[in-house]
Amino acid sequence: MVDRFISAMLALGLASMIWLQTRNRDIDTLARVSIPLEISIPKEREGDFIINLRSKPHVEVSFHGSPRLMREVELRLKRDDFRIKMGISIPPERLLENSWEEQLTVEADSLPVLPLGVSVTLDERSNRISFLVTRIVERELPVRLVTDLGTAPPDLVLDPPSVTVRGPKEVLQNAIFIPTQAAPVDSRPGSPLRFPSRVPIAQEIDGKQVVSTPPFVGIRQPARPQKTYEITDVSVAFLCSPNLGLKPRFINDRDAKVSVRVRGPIQDQPPVVYAFVDLTKARFLSGLTTEPILILPPPEFQLVQEEVKKVGIELISETGTKPLSTPIKP
Repeated sequence: MVDRFISAMLALGLASMIWLQTRNRDIDTLARVSIPLEISIPKEREGDFIINLRSKPHVEVSFHGSPRLMREVELRLKRDDFRIKMGISIPPERLLENSWEEQLTVEADSLPVLPLGVSVTLDERSNRISFLVTRIVERELPVRLVTDLGTAPPDLVLDPPSVTVRGPKEVLQNAIFIPTQAAPVDSRPGSPLRFPSRVPIAQEIDGKQVVSTPPFVGIRQPARPQKTYEITDVSVAFLCSPNLGLKPRFINDRDAKVSVRVRGPIQDQPPVVYAFVDLTKARFLSGLTTEPILILPPPEFQLVQEEVKKVGIELISETGTKPLSTPIKP
């Protein structure tokens, strides 16, 4: 009797092992698949609160099912069809708080609908997601210009001088201004500083992300008081090309100097003005000709003379040949 019982138990155990082995051959597993998690707040509170996550959250999931079903799951994963979407509520007692910590636990029923016959296992080390809920406010803040040289001249005009900034209440309630991104400044020696016409506003205050409206401000340099300068005895030079092959000289020595009137910013010393006869833009032969005197004022200055003075010059061959002809214009 005992032998029959033992034999029956052994037969049952052997049958169970065979059944399990047969079943396991029909079961496949996709292990530790990372599924993106999206957390949202109620639509009626979207303008008042945001969710801050240290990194984009994922939940590790293992799928179990027949090879055919696993192939279907793999196809959906490739199409990015699997995303876990969960919402949170804002309790009435939290409505006036600046920020607070929250935690979500993702369960199997939070997953998208799976093919019939597929089971899942969630990794308990990744299905608990902590995050910060932050209250969002808007404030009008003055804009402070920052340049790659550091501070900016105080007489620059910003347009608009202030902007609407949207961001965490805990940051904006103490902010007294919003800076711009560093504006590049043209600071060539001998020239006044030049600023771009507009510059983006910073997107962070104290390391916290904010959004400004508008996202740019214009930069305008106010008009400086001006004065007219009369500069006498400006020497006139000859601007020659390397292959001219001629030596220029003034027919009348009095033409070697001119008086110039320019208008520009008020300064202690008169501006440095250059005068020259340009012999680079035409083809010349030796002889006599008449050419205009060109005046080059410094930046921010304008020439106020109405007409261009012309002077007579003589072009002498470098070989010393007596001039015989007049210039040939192209």
